[in-house]
Amino acid sequence: MLAMPKRAPTVRNTDSLRSQELVERPRESLSVEYKRWIDPKCPESRAKIVKTALALRNYGGGDLVIGFDNDSLEPDTNNVPQDVKKDFHIDVIQGLISKYASRPFEVTVEFPEREGQPYPEITVLPGVETPVAAKSDLRSGDKTPISVNDVYTRSLRANNTPSTTKATWKDWPDILKVCFDNREADIDRFLRRRSKFSRCASAYDVSRLHFTIEWSSGIRICRHCLRQGDGL
Repeated sequence: MLAMPKRAPTVRNTDSLRSQELVERPRESLSVEYKRWIDPKCPESRAKIVKTALALRNYGGGDLVIGFDNDSLEPDTNNVPQDVKKDFHIDVIQGLISKYASRPFEVTVEFPEREGQPYPEITVLPGVETPVAAKSDLRSGDKTPISVNDVYTRSLRANNTPSTTKATWKDWPDILKVCFDNREADIDRFLRRRSKFSRCASAYDVSRLHFTIEWSSGIRICRHCLRQGDGL
């Protein structure tokens, strides 16, 4: 009997599947925002991209999908760019982030399609450790849609609709918690990489370790290990 050929394993790109789901079954949330078609060369449109990117970064990461009606979440058939991939090229979007973010961060741009039409999906990666603000004004004529030091985040409106808003005192506890959680994760990874700290990491809950950070030299010292005569 002839042996049946082995079937090649199916490789599923979860990121691609998720991107496709964002355009086929759009659903807005605190980590996903949809906007109508906009022109990245227009200052007001640039402000929308920058505001949302800063807000998603402070929230902990997420996606901005362009080309859908904000309310109905149906594809926007008006003002579709002639060359979507050129207008929303990664160099264009990353350049906006680097120009206006107080601490530049990485984004990715994908173009999932629906009925043959590509839609820009701008993904803001997680990992914020310090709240990100606008480092310069973004002007549009006599208006300033973004001012230096503005901090944005994702929040729920009074009607429970997710939106990008300027941070208020009510938002700061959540923003700082995201930053502290990411710092905690970095400390955890750092300790695990240092075998000489295996005793410290195993004997103590890493989330409860306190560090003295020498900002001038970048040296971190664990107070427990310092008492034991070890250094970092």
